Amino acid sequence: MVRKLAEEIDGVDLRGHHVDEVFEASPKDARLLMAEEWAIAERRSADLPHRVERRSSSPGAVSDQAADRG
Repeated sequence: MVRKLAEEIDGVDLRGHHVDEVFEASPKDARLLMAEEWAIAERRSADLPHRVERRSSSPGAVSDQAADRG
């Protein structure tokens, strides 16, 4: 939650929750709070795409190229 001006906002009960707190909400309540800019979605590491490593060439290929130049 990024801001809180009342214990209930747009019909969503926020008693016991504070600004900067991460908490579970129903999909309906979460969409409403985000649409009204009371909250932002948390990205969990399990939800993030796998890290993609890009390599232009393998280390052996680079050293082979350097040896060819010599």
